[in-house]
Amino acid sequence: MNATARIISASEANAGYFTPYQSSYCLESSLNSTIARGKVLVCRIAEGSSESKLAKSKVVKEAGGVGMVLIDEADKDVAIPFVIPSAIVGKEIGREILSYINNTRKPMSRISRAKTVLGSQPAPRIASFSSKGPNSLTPEILKPDVAAPGLNILAAWSLATILDKNDEPIRVDPEGRRANSFDYGSGFVDPARVLDPGLIYDAHPKDYKAFLCSIGYDEKSLRLVTRDNSTCDQTFTTASSLNYPSITVPNLKDSFSVTRTVTNVGKPRSVYKAVVSNPVGINVTVVPKQLIFNRYGQKIKFTVNFKVAAPSKGYAFGFLTWTSGDARVTSPLVVQAAPFPKGLMR
Repeated sequence: MNATARIISASEANAGYFTPYQSSYCLESSLNSTIARGKVLVCRIAEGSSESKLAKSKVVKEAGGVGMVLIDEADKDVAIPFVIPSAIVGKEIGREILSYINNTRKPMSRISRAKTVLGSQPAPRIASFSSKGPNSLTPEILKPDVAAPGLNILAAWSLATILDKNDEPIRVDPEGRRANSFDYGSGFVDPARVLDPGLIYDAHPKDYKAFLCSIGYDEKSLRLVTRDNSTCDQTFTTASSLNYPSITVPNLKDSFSVTRTVTNVGKPRSVYKAVVSNPVGINVTVVPKQLIFNRYGQKIKFTVNFKVAAPSKGYAFGFLTWTSGDARVTSPLVVQAAPFPKGLMR
């Protein structure tokens, strides 16, 4: 929009049998073209709705509107190819705009062309619509695995970290709460470190077959995946036994142990020491506390023991980090203590 235009709430342009409240959501055929023509309309979107934001701009355009301001807290930072000049704002800014409209005799507006913003603070952040844990199908497997750039960017990569570029904890849009492993998995990726990870958690087809059998696949279901004559002769006692880089225990009853195997793909002779950040209310021990490698490709097993110390509601988050000089190999620890029957004391 090169010129300014009158701005009104879409509720003022209700048409036919639509109430002002219904019209405020810019539903199809809900706008009076006589009132909307030549104006910028402020529209709403229902929280958690799957409504098309693009479609709302089409509704405004068909009613003769020349621009749209969409109040949408969840996607306020998302670029969408609207059919008319449009802007997405959060609830707070939306309230200010509506207050301006209601308290100004002839409110005016202009929507400027979008531009690239450099040095955005803070960054990175987790998008509000980013898929988050826990894993509803197999809670023993942490999802997401990692977080990575991919929204409204030209090109960017950041360190594998749970901190933003100001060394503050990564936050989650739209409320700005502190992120956890259900938001970023193992953290924000660093593609350069993939070239020299130090240690890896290796897994083979037989491991995934055992995993599928452990979560209830019978041989018929398994063969639909493998396309061969695989059987469930080998299976894990629990899905947590898959040699996954993260460890998730969704229903910890007093104590539980998980075994992992790491493969040395770094310096042939190296020593890694375990550093643990306990999830709140959970005591974690690692055996052995030190991994001594003598050659490249050597595999060593270790066991992580979890014990409930002070049960709390919901999931708690921690980390296990293997350190060797500057090398750091970190795995998220995600634990939820099982609820205890009322009246029973530990």
